[in-house]
Amino acid sequence: MENNILLPEKFQIIEDKNSSYALELVMEPFQSGYGLTVGNALRRILLSSLEGSSVFAMKIKGVKHEFDTLPGIKEDMIEVIINTKNLVVKSFSNEPVILEIKKKGKGEVFASDIKANSDVEVLNPDLKIATITDANTELDIKLWVRKGYGFYPTEERKDVIDEIGVIAIDALFSPVVNANFKVEKTRVGDVVDLDRIILSLKTNGSIGPRKAIFDSLDILMKNLECIKDNIKVDDDKNTLVSAKKASSAKVIEVKKTKAEPKEAKKEVKKAVKKVTVKKEESVAKKAKTKK
Repeated sequence: MENNILLPEKFQIIEDKNSSYALELVMEPFQSGYGLTVGNALRRILLSSLEGSSVFAMKIKGVKHEFDTLPGIKEDMIEVIINTKNLVVKSFSNEPVILEIKKKGKGEVFASDIKANSDVEVLNPDLKIATITDANTELDIKLWVRKGYGFYPTEERKDVIDEIGVIAIDALFSPVVNANFKVEKTRVGDVVDLDRIILSLKTNGSIGPRKAIFDSLDILMKNLECIKDNIKVDDDKNTLVSAKKASSAKVIEVKKTKAEPKEAKKEVKKAVKKVTVKKEESVAKKAKTKK
């Protein structure tokens, strides 16, 4: 078998019989260790980087804060807020949209009682929001909806709605409710230490599970392509040439350093020889003078 990095060739989608918004994707074979790398990156993007819509604030007529109560309503405001958090919506506007509920008389209040709005689609109309127990009680609710990413807690809010009685609520924008993966060992021929990824996910219905995987892969690829586009391979050539020149210069310097002591010795010998010759000439002159 050739010593190449293997690429996945087998893909299987296993449908969830209980939900059309859930499935499992089985992918194999991956090089050993790649299962954790790919699976973790994909799961991270699925849970944090897909755009969704959510209610992020609400106002109930006659209610001043989230711990207040409203006469004629069975649930306290905390329960109403929790029920509202489970509302699944899909916004078609890039700006916040206000939805309204107005209902009077005994009975349960459902998401289907929200007034129709062309900018927002309510995907779970059978969601129960509150129960009116008095025939003369009217429930008047405003809901603020917008697009966003991931989880947006009230503690991190910078934008504030300038209206008295508005209650900020934690917003979960991610359309993916659950995403997990596991890595199993698989084999191809004689290679037995390859990886198989089993990715399971479920969405809230505002996006299909296949679309969620496709968009997540697209985000991952764009990030990697951005890095790739900013790596200039040709710069390696210039770096290598500069390194070779620097190395050659060091060799020359070393040779010069080694040659300098030899030259110095030669100069010393010449100087000694000159002194010796001068002494001999001086002695010869004195001998002639005496004669």
